[in-house]
Amino acid sequence: MILSIILIEKIIGYLLNYKYLPSKYKLSLSLVNKAVFKYISKNYCNKLYLGRNIGNGSLDLKQTEIHLKNQYCLLKHISHLTCHTITMDNHNLPLTDLYSLSCVTIKTFFSYIQQFSYLRELNLALTHETIIKSDYSSITVFPRLEKFTITCYYSINSHQAIPSILELLQYIRTVKHLEIKSAGSNTITKNIIIDEMERFTPNQLEFLLLIYGSSQITSHGCFLRQVNSLKKYINLNCTLSDLDLVYQFNALTWLKLHFKLYTIGIDQFLSSINQKPTLTKLKLILSDDITDTNWPQFQFIQSLELTGSINVIASALASNYQCTSLKSLKLASNSPNNTSIFSPPINEFREFFHYNKSIRKIQIQIKFSLVSQDHIGDVYLMLASNPHLKHIVLGITDNQIDVNPSCEELTNSKSVDRITIVILGVKNMNVSHIKLPNFNLVNLITHNGFKKYQYRRDFKINYELPTTSIISKILNFFK
Repeated sequence: MILSIILIEKIIGYLLNYKYLPSKYKLSLSLVNKAVFKYISKNYCNKLYLGRNIGNGSLDLKQTEIHLKNQYCLLKHISHLTCHTITMDNHNLPLTDLYSLSCVTIKTFFSYIQQFSYLRELNLALTHETIIKSDYSSITVFPRLEKFTITCYYSINSHQAIPSILELLQYIRTVKHLEIKSAGSNTITKNIIIDEMERFTPNQLEFLLLIYGSSQITSHGCFLRQVNSLKKYINLNCTLSDLDLVYQFNALTWLKLHFKLYTIGIDQFLSSINQKPTLTKLKLILSDDITDTNWPQFQFIQSLELTGSINVIASALASNYQCTSLKSLKLASNSPNNTSIFSPPINEFREFFHYNKSIRKIQIQIKFSLVSQDHIGDVYLMLASNPHLKHIVLGITDNQIDVNPSCEELTNSKSVDRITIVILGVKNMNVSHIKLPNFNLVNLITHNGFKKYQYRRDFKINYELPTTSIISKILNFFK
């Protein structure tokens, strides 16, 4: 019996984590039996968003509480909560398993924080209230937070708020991911942040992001303090001296650098990438005036996101025709004069997908007003010719009303089983009617002009009807 429960949970867990299954289908699995209902309730239906007006005894909050008490409501264990404030009203919600909390009004928050013993992620946004020491000085047991993000907006006096925020860090001894972002222009306040982070517990943080005003704080003293523990590093305006800092990190797995100006040490940095075996994800943004770069053949990089000039992209591809580590590639050109790597497709792009055997996922952006239909067809055929590619993400950025992409050539691939179409900024465009032979539209996500269509090969699940799949039959066997 125990083995059957473990097997069921393994199967359900796999299905819930598989993003190419429609949400309605995942929810329908809760009808299998009570055990599956409880598992989905705890591991999938565990997020709640309360708007600014829901609270303080509002009718909406009361209706929410009534709904949550319904035996058929899946939301029984709230582990992720986003709300405006924590009050006695919304504290009546089932929050004993709360893992992640995002809130704005924080005065009452500290009155309840000791009750959230499982809380590991906290995101505070200060818009009208600031933090003072008396808010938290009486707390005897603070949750073992691992991720802490705090943002001070322009309506807050950052010179007053920052010292109290930094002192609050003394109560959070377990944090590994720390972000402090504040509006302001006071040099004294900026130096206070630097001084505090240069005294922070050494080699504790895996990620550190400091933003003050309109710029990032990149003081080397803050980051050298975490040189052996930092796993993720972002630099939004990388300079030669910043590269010297990157060389010293010993545990990096993820790196994002933005070069806004040409930097002499770029080639040296590129050649050093293979000296960091833990670094597997790399995101580089190079300004359009950087055109001459020497790329190595990657030994450890598995995911590369590259924005740069046509010459930079061509050089990176040419050096990695035979690369065996690269699994995911995202390309975006920022070359001036409305040029594109696809009009016509550069030869290095063609050769890369002809020779490379490790690539599994490609993400590209096409502005259809700059690329002819013939050239777009050439791009699709190049992608379809690679026998190892599994997932294609096509980004469409355009202002053309009559844009209507035909993607049928992509389906000629023998290996691709997922196609994602992402649309940004295209007016009056609806691609839900696009029929990709042997592919089914399994997910549609829309939000503020953003549209994402996810297709899966031969994936016919009618989630409006009772579940009759082979998975369901296996689960029913153990009822």
